[in-house]
Amino acid sequence: MKMRTYLVEDNPIIRRNLISTLEELAAVETVGTAETEEEGAAWLADHHGQWDLAIVDLFLKSGSGLGILKACRTQGRPANDSGFQQLRDPGNAIALCPVGCRCGF
Repeated sequence: MKMRTYLVEDNPIIRRNLISTLEELAAVETVGTAETEEEGAAWLADHHGQWDLAIVDLFLKSGSGLGILKACRTQGRPANDSGFQQLRDPGNAIALCPVGCRCGF
């Protein structure tokens, strides 16, 4: 069975490359994408139970990946199902702890 994955990434080249790489190398099915915090949080809320993993960019054109993770928690969705990009700065990794994220890259 494939892991239903939702991707929030505002760079179309990175988004396209991530999708193709994940689907080629892992048992992953991309069920949707967004470019902003608002779009991502709304889709995840509207599709409760229809995704297994959210991969979310921390720095978006509009909003923040942290806002999406917080929205997941307020909807009762555990944040430990989420992965994040751009953790080169240790401060970014530390910011994930209060919202329960246990996976970052």
